[in-house]
Amino acid sequence: MNNEQLNKRRKVSNWLVWLSPLIAFAPIIIGGIGSALTPGCNESNCTWGVIPWYMFFTIPLGGVLLAVGTAIKPNTTQAPENFPDEKQP
Repeated sequence: MNNEQLNKRRKVSNWLVWLSPLIAFAPIIIGGIGSALTPGCNESNCTWGVIPWYMFFTIPLGGVLLAVGTAIKPNTTQAPENFPDEKQP
């Protein structure tokens, strides 16, 4: 792989790793903000109270994205090109 491909792969990997927690916990964040703005909101009378139940789907999705993001991350350590010549006894 050349440097351009490694940089592109690294960028995609970083995006996946950083977005996976946001995707995993987005329903509780959205539901918490919405229910805080709606007085007397709970699961029985408000949609905002039901949205956190979507975490049953988004947490596994976030876990898969995190695993894929760490799996495709390129190895940043490269083998040295030339080793110094060893002295033969």
